[in-house]
Amino acid sequence: MNVNLWQQSVCSPLKEKKDLREPIKELVEVLEALLNIEYPNRPLNTVSNKPMMMDIAKLIIGYHQYTSEKEIASDKTVHEWLNIGPDEIPPPQTIFKQLQQPHMIATLTAHGFASYRLPVMHIRIYHPSPEHIELTKPETTCTIEGYMNVYYLYTAEEIVQARITIKTEANILSEVFSYEIKIRIGKKNSSSNLHTHAKPYRHPTDLSVMICNTMGAELPTLQKDVKKIVHTYEPKIIILTETRTNSIEAYNLASEIGYQQVITEDPVNYNGGICMLSNLRNLSMKELMHTDKEITVDLLKI
Repeated sequence: MNVNLWQQSVCSPLKEKKDLREPIKELVEVLEALLNIEYPNRPLNTVSNKPMMMDIAKLIIGYHQYTSEKEIASDKTVHEWLNIGPDEIPPPQTIFKQLQQPHMIATLTAHGFASYRLPVMHIRIYHPSPEHIELTKPETTCTIEGYMNVYYLYTAEEIVQARITIKTEANILSEVFSYEIKIRIGKKNSSSNLHTHAKPYRHPTDLSVMICNTMGAELPTLQKDVKKIVHTYEPKIIILTETRTNSIEAYNLASEIGYQQVITEDPVNYNGGICMLSNLRNLSMKELMHTDKEITVDLLKI
């Protein structure tokens, strides 16, 4: 061990390794091997000259934390040992991105902490028919996993307010993104109590929102399916999740089906991607928030 890089801690004593719970003990042994240090010795500040190894250590700690049972995930032994604060552990979204980076994959596999796998193939074409759901409550939530082939048509009559929020979360266990879509509506005698909500429309209007989890949006048959949906149901708003393609394709699709307003969020390598379209017949989308984790829009009356 290089004494210039590591030292015995003078901080509060840590448990002996033999007294650690087995999952924590295994994690400690992985980090010992990665960082070339023996528990409970702690790193000196000069370890900053090995940022790549520390980044991988934080990724491994985060992955362990997000995929373990709550009791194990809440154990802070490793944090105290390596003097890592909770805010230094990357969130699931970041870990999801890092695990798709070639340099990170190469390092993890070379150290024996990961195995590269080929993509899971889905050699099949889906033509799902939309499930119709009437919006009867002020707030309705739809949760979709990235591997689900689903089409939903949400409708409401005589609304005076509407807001849509799409939250994206990285599900490390299932290795896909999940989407939580909230649709909030206000009606004439029960307008929204959100103080940030847009003012009610002067005259009520109808709302129809088509939600499609596409699992890839470049296939010509998908575009045909969307055209058919537009012709049959004429949804005011279309939401495509898991597009796995860039915004150019979204604008091409919007042009094909005659939807003038487009909001997009690009995928992370081969996963994710969101496209929101409005035909601007009676409602337009006003962005209130747009990050890689959340898109929120108010629907304004035209």
